[in-house]
Amino acid sequence: MSIFTPLIIIFILLLNYYLYKRNSYSKSFFLISSGFLIIYALFSIIIYYNNLSHGFEHGILFGNVANNHFCDEYKYYIDSDILLNHLKNGDVSAWLHKELPIYEFVDPEGHASYGNYNIFVIFLSFLKGIGIKSTLDLILIKLFVYIPTAIFLYKTSKLYLNEKLSLISVGIFSILPGYILCNSLLMRDNIIIGITIILIYYILSQKVNYKSIILILLLAVLLLEFRSYSLLVLIACIIFTLKNNKRIFSFKDIIYFIAIIATIYFFVNFNFQLQHSNTFFSFFQITHLQDIFTAQFGNGPKMILNLFAQLVIHVIYDPPLFNFLTTGLVYLILYSLGNILGVILSVVSCLAFVYFTIKVKDKKAILLFKFTAYYTILTGLVVLAKDLFIINRIALMWLPLFIIILLYSLNAFINKPSKH
Repeated sequence: MSIFTPLIIIFILLLNYYLYKRNSYSKSFFLISSGFLIIYALFSIIIYYNNLSHGFEHGILFGNVANNHFCDEYKYYIDSDILLNHLKNGDVSAWLHKELPIYEFVDPEGHASYGNYNIFVIFLSFLKGIGIKSTLDLILIKLFVYIPTAIFLYKTSKLYLNEKLSLISVGIFSILPGYILCNSLLMRDNIIIGITIILIYYILSQKVNYKSIILILLLAVLLLEFRSYSLLVLIACIIFTLKNNKRIFSFKDIIYFIAIIATIYFFVNFNFQLQHSNTFFSFFQITHLQDIFTAQFGNGPKMILNLFAQLVIHVIYDPPLFNFLTTGLVYLILYSLGNILGVILSVVSCLAFVYFTIKVKDKKAILLFKFTAYYTILTGLVVLAKDLFIINRIALMWLPLFIIILLYSLNAFINKPSKH
């Protein structure tokens, strides 16, 4: 723990208080958000020192542990050191002209690092360059992101729920072990979740003015840099739900579903060449994805059936990893609990989806349902095609919407008018 550690925590809490006073959010929301900021800070400290006590350098879990391989945090940390050394050694011009190697660190398992041009690596290098080098401090700085995340999740919830249920929505998502973990590790996922929730709010609220356009464009660029496919998915969801909220299922949805299947067939069977490389995928990435995709899911109509069956399974189910609970590592305990509670929440939310398809007629709510469905399906398909599995920190991208739908359905069911 450095001199920066308590200062960062105090500054974040003061910022949250300032925004509460300036924007006149309810006192209950302020207390909830402040409470979770303290919880995340405590877990960050606990995980950091717990990792150090188990012999992990820099307080970062790394290597083969409990029959699983962990390397993402460590790669970000090492990559930022490598980039910072380049900049200190006068390689600024080479870096700006992209003449440095894309990546230079490879872990013992052969996994390439994120490299000198990854935006999160650049962010960490900047912080280290101004003197913030402790892993714990780097993690705590990311907690700033929770403030706008909570605010816009609250605002999104209020589009469909009352004040009390909106606060419950924020509380449920914030207390999920997987989300606690995202905020307590040297990972970029809480940043991506925050950006996504803000963009989703503007999509669902359909209240865009000249001031918000600047924010939306900035966040879109950041999301493109942090996780490029997420921006493409959001754009597709806008197209698929634009003026398509009169019925739960419409003829347009059939057309869009056919378009999704056709796109899958295109990427699986198209003969890509080197000149087809672009911002989102390189030629080698595309061809590698084609190989692993066909090996996993096959070809033809059987491939589509297998793919969507696997999609449903992976969206709902995460392996519980009970062996993590006995490792003594707080990181892995939260990981397992995140998977377990994520499955429970997904299963219960599926019942809410069924209620929506039968009972809900309101156009505003139908937009929420359709957007959530398309967003989950498209994100899940991309991740499944890329990684062949969906981990809990990816599922956190759509779980806030699941929670809103669940609470909306419960509220509608409890308060439905009785028949006389």
